[in-house]
Amino acid sequence: FWLKSSLEGWSTPAVVFSWGSRLLMATGAEAEAASSTQHQGVDDVCSLECVNEGTLLHTLRERYARDVIYTRISRRILMATNPYKELPGTYAEERLLEYAAASDPESLPPHIFGLTRRALQDMRSGRDQAVIVSGESGAGKSETAKLVLRALTARCGSAGSQSSAGAGHHDAHQLLLHASPILEAFGNAATSRNDNSSRFGKWLDVLLAPERGGAVHVRGCGLAHYLLETTRICAQAAGERNFHAFYQLLAGPPELLQELGLRPDVSHYRYLRPATGAEPVGLRAVSDSESFESLRLSLAAFGVEGELERALMGVLAAVLELGNLDFRDTEGLEPSSELLDEDGSLERSAALLGVSPASLSACLLRRHLSVGHDAQMVPLRAQQARAARDSLARHLYGRLFGWLLGHMNTRLLPRGAREAGASSATASCAHSHRSFGILDMAGFENFQRNSLEQLLINSANECLQQAFNECVIKEELEDCRREGIVVDGLDSFDGDNLDCIQLIGVDVGTAKGQGILDVLEDTAALPQGADSDGRFVDKLVKLHGGRHERFKGPRFGREKFTVRHFAGDIEYACSAWIEKCTDRPPDHAAALLANSRLELVQALGEDLKGAGGAGGGRRRAASSVVRSFRTSLRALMAKIGGFDLRFVKCIKPNDERVPGTFSTAKVVEQLRCGGILEAVRIHKSGYGFRWPLADFTARFGCCAAALQPPMSGGSSSSSSSSSRGSGGGAHCDVNGSSGATAGDTVLRSWISSPQELASALRPALGLAPEELLVGSSKVLARERAATLLEAARMRLRQALAGGMQGAFRVRRSRQLLLELRAAQRRREAEAEAEEEAAR
Repeated sequence: FWLKSSLEGWSTPAVVFSWGSRLLMATGAEAEAASSTQHQGVDDVCSLECVNEGTLLHTLRERYARDVIYTRISRRILMATNPYKELPGTYAEERLLEYAAASDPESLPPHIFGLTRRALQDMRSGRDQAVIVSGESGAGKSETAKLVLRALTARCGSAGSQSSAGAGHHDAHQLLLHASPILEAFGNAATSRNDNSSRFGKWLDVLLAPERGGAVHVRGCGLAHYLLETTRICAQAAGERNFHAFYQLLAGPPELLQELGLRPDVSHYRYLRPATGAEPVGLRAVSDSESFESLRLSLAAFGVEGELERALMGVLAAVLELGNLDFRDTEGLEPSSELLDEDGSLERSAALLGVSPASLSACLLRRHLSVGHDAQMVPLRAQQARAARDSLARHLYGRLFGWLLGHMNTRLLPRGAREAGASSATASCAHSHRSFGILDMAGFENFQRNSLEQLLINSANECLQQAFNECVIKEELEDCRREGIVVDGLDSFDGDNLDCIQLIGVDVGTAKGQGILDVLEDTAALPQGADSDGRFVDKLVKLHGGRHERFKGPRFGREKFTVRHFAGDIEYACSAWIEKCTDRPPDHAAALLANSRLELVQALGEDLKGAGGAGGGRRRAASSVVRSFRTSLRALMAKIGGFDLRFVKCIKPNDERVPGTFSTAKVVEQLRCGGILEAVRIHKSGYGFRWPLADFTARFGCCAAALQPPMSGGSSSSSSSSSRGSGGGAHCDVNGSSGATAGDTVLRSWISSPQELASALRPALGLAPEELLVGSSKVLARERAATLLEAARMRLRQALAGGMQGAFRVRRSRQLLLELRAAQRRREAEAEAEEEAAR
């Protein structure tokens, strides 16, 4: 048995002594059955006799100690433990080719190359494939996604995409490789958990064209992004950095910095200094100057060079300069503020954006107010002006990121899909292409203080978990079909999390105004005050407090609430949620940018018009953040619903990010939050116990020995009577009462196959036919059947042990008696000899 440990998650197997029906175990201890094969660190945990949290954890630990980082849960689920070091040979070209040529990838050790190979094989059925990579920051998601792409392009090869004339000699394969430095520079940042943490969700839709002989070629790719963490632009926690692109730019060539009016000193820019005032941090083993050169080469591959590259770098520089602007309140008839600009940041930022300093200053110092048919400009206080400055910086960067991905899509997508865009590339090429999707999404987050960003990320993970559950159930049904077994009922598993999704308000089935995000939007649309966040929580408590099992209101105050997610209860602190939800750009920001002298900035301004930056209605502006998230998430879930899914669950073995250290408590937390244990639970709710035919007979054949064997003549009772009359054996049937002799000679006399064994055991144990099934290569059992089988086996072993102990005691007693008699005879002989000598 595994015994639960508060420090280690699950301790090493503990021996539990038994006498008859009594077990010796620590009082109050939680225990789970241990498998006789678990110490081997098996490739596929589904091959274990019993799968639970203890065996799963120990399997990962044993394999990690041997530098084996991949473990299968099934054909569709792979766990990848980050080694934090190079593993010689693991990703060598020979290894890649070995998996690429494998007809049966599951016959090889589990590997990300094998998962990709199996997906490509299944694509021949005519259904699109996708790999969803998830895990917490630092678990290795981005590197895993790169490996999937590498295995995909190596197996498929690539044909010249001819996506556009500007692509030159770069084909689809090369462009995909060039996409990574760009996405990492503009979408990744150093956090306390990871030096290269993706701060956005990424969907790659790789388009594959079938060729003769079953081969496929990469013809293009579409990119889409979700939940870019633009709040990082204006503030970072201690020990963290802003997006890599800023530091890479400041480490660029001096002539470029001089042209842009930038200083190489990172600490000069407020947006690059942590909010705590600490000094900016660097990366452990990455040169920003070398990364910048790699970034420029990749941008050039996508046609971003010359004036266009200069404009792009100019927007980055403008964001930095905006951060150095400050404001102070002024005295007057009405509250107002003035701009403080001692080092010329206003002029430089305006020049970089191609607008006039006066129009930029007016955009930050005034807002548009409409009263009836009248409109006027109202001055802002210093705090409001700083908020407008930060909002403009966030929206500038967010729109630049979106423009960059859109520009990359024009080069990556084939001509037939370019006009449709990345979101509908698959549909526009459905007749000539197959799609292979790769989703790299941040995993479930639970920090000491969770805010709106965590709720959005966790709601996305709730939706992915629902797809994960459906995938696991589908895998169960496929396994049964491979064994030649027809089952009913698995597809009606009721352990999903749809009620949690509806509580949050992501699903379209949510009642109007009832979801958490619905209430947030409604509250944000009202006039705001100092107590807006409190009013939001009050509405939630009124709607769901004591009525929804997934919701729990605050114990004290009006700032917090708790949601019972699939991975556990998470408490959210609602400070500044209304402000985050209503993060609209300053009034007339879109018009300001749209009138720029630079084409790139003009495009950003046009894109910004749909976000409330043109002075649109309050409701439209207030709901932009949450509504945009829900719209994009629903589109993503609808998209992956048309794919055959596979999942890679990346595991972070320790917080220190050092090799060779396996923190069991850390890993157990990820197994729970990543839905891995939920997969095991679904697996066990189906046929979670599986034995090869020979192993089943060897393990449970003793149970059949306690049954009455079929007789060709005479009565079974006379045979049983004769057997009991022979003496010398322990008598116990599978239900624990007196019965036939439990001996292998009886078993081998009439059990000739696993089918006969299962047929004999079902009525003896009171099992329904569907609880114990015999397939073509395995015996499948549901949890109740496996529990009864193991209990019957244990009782018979105890009965046999009692007989063996009795026989041993008899034999030992006989030996002692013989020894005593021999000793007595020796003493008598010695006494007689002494008497003779005395005579």
